Amino acid sequence: MKNLKSILFICSVYKPNIGGVETIIEKLSSIYNKKGIKVKVLTKKFPANLQEIETIKKTKIFRIKRPKNNREYDLVIKWLKKYEKELRSDLIHLIGIRRPMPFIGHLLSKRWKVPYVITFSGGDVLDPNDPESIKIWKDGGTLNIQSVQKADIYTAFSKDIINRVKKNFSKINTIKLIYAGISPKKYVFKLDKSESGYILTARRLYYSKGIDILIKSFSKLAKKHKNNLIIVGDGPELENLVNLTKSLELEKRVKFIGSVNINKLYSLMRNALIHVCPSRSEGGGNVNIEAQAVGCATIGSDVGGIPEYILHNKTGLIFEPENIKSLTKQLNLLLTDKLLRKNLIKNAYSRLSIFNWEIIYPKYLKLYESILNKRIREFKPWSNFSKEVWKKLNNSI
Repeated sequence: MKNLKSILFICSVYKPNIGGVETIIEKLSSIYNKKGIKVKVLTKKFPANLQEIETIKKTKIFRIKRPKNNREYDLVIKWLKKYEKELRSDLIHLIGIRRPMPFIGHLLSKRWKVPYVITFSGGDVLDPNDPESIKIWKDGGTLNIQSVQKADIYTAFSKDIINRVKKNFSKINTIKLIYAGISPKKYVFKLDKSESGYILTARRLYYSKGIDILIKSFSKLAKKHKNNLIIVGDGPELENLVNLTKSLELEKRVKFIGSVNINKLYSLMRNALIHVCPSRSEGGGNVNIEAQAVGCATIGSDVGGIPEYILHNKTGLIFEPENIKSLTKQLNLLLTDKLLRKNLIKNAYSRLSIFNWEIIYPKYLKLYESILNKRIREFKPWSNFSKEVWKKLNNSI
């Protein structure tokens, strides 16, 4: 794209944090950099000991402290103006809508007069089944709602996310579906596993991820099957989950190994018999196609975008959400039916082409191209606060 020389990605957290959004931005950054499009990332300084500015894999990362009051917003505005020359880009692409990033994206888009793209990632769009989502939504408030509705174009990682966005944003009607992607060639596929292999789940340990459901289901099978359960990830539910494991007398069968790097995760998936995604709420489900890419059978709950990434009885198995009996049935089926497990793995692997980054990234470039020369309207404040922040951004320090 001749006119697109630079892109600023904006997200809530980024590397070294590990998650779906971080992985997607890292991959798109790598592709764009190779194509001569300079990529920068603007994110929040979390955890607090991270550097304010650093370069990761040729992409420069800028981290701001999350503002919580007017004085802290003033500091953020001064910081943005200090580094504006380095941040300035031909297009802004926000992935995820956690406060205050949509507002900052909107401000910079109007100041630089460049297009503003928003991708909805799922967990930060209101979902009544997800307490964390409700908390994030309330925290964002009117500022977030107004800011999100100012973008030029929208995408989402699943049909479920699109439906939720339309319910919660009255002014957003058109949203392009672009699934999360993987690079199939970089995964080492392994079909044959030891029947004594383990069950795996790789999740952030939040209530919405449903790890307690999996542990309770596993307890129903522990005497019948000798397979262990390995839980990868960290989060606020860790203590509760460990206590649950102890109460079920499963300490020797359930292993909590915390967060691991991506290569270690793929190795764990490759050698697992089954990966389970037992979420109560899930916008997409990229972890499922990652597991499929290394030859791991997948089970997921019938919520959110998971059934779009796991096709029931074709590429994996789906169970009724929060239904321990339903999950136990599906786990037992895959543990006992080796032929079914292999067929699901083979079917899943053959379907991975639709999630290939080589197919997905051109879709983003096509969207960028469609709005690159669009006339950018002037900033229109909707509150005294937005008016004051805009004024400070455009005044000299």
